[in-house]
Order: sequence, then C-alpha cells, then structure tokens
Amino acid sequence: MDFNKLYDESIELWPDEIDISDGKVLTNGVVFKELSSIWTIVEKKAVKMGEWYDLMTWVIFSNYHHQSKLNMIENIKIVRKKDIRKEKVKNDVLQNLQTEGYEDMLKEFNQTN
Repeated sequence: MDFNKLYDESIELWPDEIDISDGKVLTNGVVFKELSSIWTIVEKKAVKMGEWYDLMTWVIFSNYHHQSKLNMIENIKIVRKKDIRKEKVKNDVLQNLQTEGYEDMLKEFNQTN
C-alpha cells in the first residue's frame, strides 16, 4: 500500500479540529471523550475501507491522543489536523507492522514505500 495515498485518504476522515477541553487525567492515563467518540466514528468508516485503513486510523488516533496530551499541558483546548505530522505517522505505521501477524503487510509496505 502506498503510504501517501493511505495517509491522505485516512486523514480526510478526521475533522480539522477536535475539542479536547473534556480531557481528564486518570490513574492509568488521560482520556479525551470527544476525541474517542470521533475515533469510533472514523474507525467504522475505515474498517469498511480495509485493513490498511483500519491500521492507519489507529495510528492517527494515537498521534491525535499524544498531541492532545501535549496541548492539555499547554492549556490548549483543541487539537488540529495540521498538528499531526505525516513522517511520525509513517514511522508509527512501520513500527506497528513490526508486530507478529503483520508480516505480509510489512512486506507490501516495504515494497511500495
């Protein structure tokens, strides 16, 4: 799968801005209800698009969540699509493909990128 195509089509499933003012620090991490709700909606669309899009949705969500925690520290109440760095997403996809069960996808990714 061509990463640029996958990224461009996947990131379009997400809104330009997400309100993270509902962020709560818990004993086991930070929860952003609105971000999680949007992820659920995006994930339903991505699953229908295929396994690559499902994986990309998880990676993009993880990047949004990480950025949201940074924004929360800075008292910034939103996270923007433009805050998501394409190269970091690419590295994270590659890292996810290193796990057991993704050998075929890793091979395909390496051949096309």
